Amino acid sequence: MDENSRFKIIVSFMAIFALLLVAVIVLLVITQDNGKNQNNKTEIIKPEDGILANEQGPASVPSKRPQLSDIEASIVPNSELYQPAVLGYDEAMFTGKPVSTNDPRIIDISSSGTLYRSNRIYSPEFVNDLDYTTWWSPAQPVKNGVGSWLKFTLDQKRTIKGFKIYPGGHYNPAKYGVDLYFNNNRVAMLVITSDGGDSIKCHFPDMHAMQQIMFDKPINTKTLTFSIKEVYTGIWDDLCIGHIELIYK
Repeated sequence: MDENSRFKIIVSFMAIFALLLVAVIVLLVITQDNGKNQNNKTEIIKPEDGILANEQGPASVPSKRPQLSDIEASIVPNSELYQPAVLGYDEAMFTGKPVSTNDPRIIDISSSGTLYRSNRIYSPEFVNDLDYTTWWSPAQPVKNGVGSWLKFTLDQKRTIKGFKIYPGGHYNPAKYGVDLYFNNNRVAMLVITSDGGDSIKCHFPDMHAMQQIMFDKPINTKTLTFSIKEVYTGIWDDLCIGHIELIYK
């Protein structure tokens, strides 16, 4: 083999080696870029995973929220029968406690406080009388209702499937010229707790109507506490609850 042929072979091997070297370098660069992209990738965590979702990446600390059932209220059919224009309204009703009860199985209704105004008392017992135009209103410092509560005590342990509620107060539109239901505060969300530790979060639409909550599973209890967490605000900062009726199994 002459010297010229040997030179050509050496040049060919060097060219092949150079191509292989370039290929290795390109492969290393691509691998590093992929690793960076994986590290910078935005991760969306679903709230039900227990971590707050964040479009810029996952939150670092899992939330420790209590596990509550969330239930949306439904409107009771024909609840226009409970409208104040039909039932009327008399401020004299509030001068004492109700003389009748809607449910004799409820032996006591206590509350976080009661609003007194002049000679009127807006007693918690008014949520269980036979008149939908009377109501309970809490006193200061939670007059607006947030943080207030009602506690029902039954004659014995009973199984409760749900409840009906009129989440505001009734007035006679003829007396004021307008229906003042929306002028007072109304219940937007409350949490029910039983003596067995059951907790249910209940949400209510802002509608002038009787509303109903049915539990996912019946609750066996002797006491039920209704804790007000959110309210719809009105012109006056008074919460009114006109009626609560337990639904038994």
